[in-house]
Amino acid sequence: MVAFPSGEHNDTVWYLDSRASSHMTNNEGILSNKSIYSGSIRVKVANGSELPIGHIGNFTLNSGSQPIHLKYVLHVPNNKFNLLSVQKVCGDNNCVVTFDKSCVCFKDRNTNKR
Repeated sequence: MVAFPSGEHNDTVWYLDSRASSHMTNNEGILSNKSIYSGSIRVKVANGSELPIGHIGNFTLNSGSQPIHLKYVLHVPNNKFNLLSVQKVCGDNNCVVTFDKSCVCFKDRNTNKR
């Protein structure tokens, strides 16, 4: 996994990442159903260092007409940004993501609703 090292961050902003294999947050407090991570996997950052994972939990983004459920979000305390894995959000929510010059759209595959 690749992320960014710590620095100034905004706990409410999520960045879509088409290469991220997992959702990641630096804010443990937003996670529900969280548990302490006791595994050995670490998140590799752009400068080559590796950051520990503190917890794993869930989070719900309120966006548009339907909430977006994020499962197995990694709490990476020293990560600079909250990252939203396009692959995981589409798989977990049965949706597609489309981009244009001014917005990102999440559409339900079954209903085509945003």
